[in-house]
Amino acid sequence: MSDWDRQAWHDQDSRSTQHPNTSWFSGVGSGSLTEALLAIGLLVCSVLWYRETGLADLRFIAYDCYDTLKGVMESARARLAALGLGFDKPGRPDNDLSWDAEPLRPGNGDSHTNGNGHVRGSVRRATSLKGKEPAAYGAVFRPAGLYNGAGGNACFLNSTLQCLASVSSLPAYLERVCSLGSSLEMATPVAESLLDIISELNAPSTSQRVLKPVRVARALFESREARRGLMNNEQQDAQEFLVMLIEAVSDELAACEAAARIDLGLGDVVDSAGLGTLLENSQSQARRIRSPFTGLMAHRISCMTCGYTEAVRHGPSDHTTLNVPPRVACTLDACLADYTRLELLDEFRCRRCTLAVTLEHYQSQLTRMSQANPDGEPLTVSKKKRLRDVRSVVNKLQSAIDNRNVEADIDDAVKIDKIGGIGPASKQSMFARCPPVLCIHLSRSTMYSAAGHPVKNSCQVEFRELLDFDPFSTGGILSTRPDRPISSMEQTAGRQPVRHLYRLSSVVQHYGSHSYGHYISYRRRPTLANSEEQSEWYRISDETVSPATAGEVTMANPFLLFYELVRPAAQARPVRLAQSISSLSIIKKLNMKTKEQSDDSMSNA
Repeated sequence: MSDWDRQAWHDQDSRSTQHPNTSWFSGVGSGSLTEALLAIGLLVCSVLWYRETGLADLRFIAYDCYDTLKGVMESARARLAALGLGFDKPGRPDNDLSWDAEPLRPGNGDSHTNGNGHVRGSVRRATSLKGKEPAAYGAVFRPAGLYNGAGGNACFLNSTLQCLASVSSLPAYLERVCSLGSSLEMATPVAESLLDIISELNAPSTSQRVLKPVRVARALFESREARRGLMNNEQQDAQEFLVMLIEAVSDELAACEAAARIDLGLGDVVDSAGLGTLLENSQSQARRIRSPFTGLMAHRISCMTCGYTEAVRHGPSDHTTLNVPPRVACTLDACLADYTRLELLDEFRCRRCTLAVTLEHYQSQLTRMSQANPDGEPLTVSKKKRLRDVRSVVNKLQSAIDNRNVEADIDDAVKIDKIGGIGPASKQSMFARCPPVLCIHLSRSTMYSAAGHPVKNSCQVEFRELLDFDPFSTGGILSTRPDRPISSMEQTAGRQPVRHLYRLSSVVQHYGSHSYGHYISYRRRPTLANSEEQSEWYRISDETVSPATAGEVTMANPFLLFYELVRPAAQARPVRLAQSISSLSIIKKLNMKTKEQSDDSMSNA
């Protein structure tokens, strides 16, 4: 168990007089210094060698070493700031109120510190903010920081939780999971602890707060044996933690739904309330609780030899992993286009081609059997039966091919040819149902031959605050041609309004190398019901919180991106009136821009 785990499990109600951040040197000490010195040496050698040889792999090694130095400095800066020893002070917002980061101390009015200045280990459910006016808690919002522990290894957890706190649709989903579990008297510790910490992170406050995400970590640690390995490692991955968290909540929901189906006995429902209640409960079961991260992917494989296309298969997906190309810079749109592009497969076993080869085999066998009796002698009973069986197989195979019913099960007596039917094919995946929350993971692990081990790909991925997702999602008409995509904008006559528009909600950025580094997050200010302010951003590095601009956010080199689907006002929830109005104006502006570009192209033509 790592130092942070021991601190989290056993120091929840600590009354020690030592400040929790005085063990900074255990988190950024000799290990980090060694990493920095090695990185400096490798960086200098790589740059000099690259100037002499020009090998591209050396350039990436140099980038990797440089990122390691940035990770060490970022981690050290975060720990110094937590001690109040920072060399610079965060900027001030337009209202010119104090944003100076101060160390925790007794009597500072922070409800999340005990008498000794320690951050309390437990997090209580925040009271509902509905109906409160801004004047009730002041016009200033200060996001809470998250304690990184004595070992300094929890930045992966803190950055992910901060990003999830900015997802507006997540609390409602967690509340439904907790409510279902409560009604069935089933425990949902992961969903409850996650809802608690998100509520506390989004609670308005005029003072700087630091929270301990102890309950979330403990709930994950105790949820499944396989998850303890990740929580015990000294260096963790933010994407792995995110997947583990989403999976844990989904497991709790699935257990509750299974228990609900068992409790909802058919006889009890009919006897107690009649058929009307049965239908009502059936409709309620149809409206399942759905995770805001869950979308639906469409997968299609088409044979390039015969043109046969398998049935378009759909499967759920809760996040998308994009491969970052080995370049200096690229765009997010280019990564998404590569993810959804038409891909060619060299060796694919086509079902129709396989049946065609099998049909030829049985037809040849039928011809040989018919020509085996040239003298017209009567056939034996066994030969007659064999001839009927072969002729029946030929008819079944021919009917399946002619009726394009090649996926149907063939008689077990038919021996399908396992040699033929292999050839080129096209494969493509697109988004059939876009999720309310689009989570994108930029995979940066790359193996370079010169290094002999995986290194971090530091390619700068450029992204925007608004993301038009129509080019990567399917439309109303799906194509089955192997040389055409599943769906494209060209299949729709004229320019249609944007159907799937996403707005950036939060970002996780990684400083450092493949094996060492530090995670930080950028997140939006929580949207209030009567506020139209949508552009306040914060840069959060564990306990350190400072204001940021939208330009600074889009200049970050992302590791995780969280986008929320923008809905028109008619489809949005009433409690998000200001957000709905702003979303509608965004869609109108984007559609007007699209129309202007279309008019310009027509005039130029």
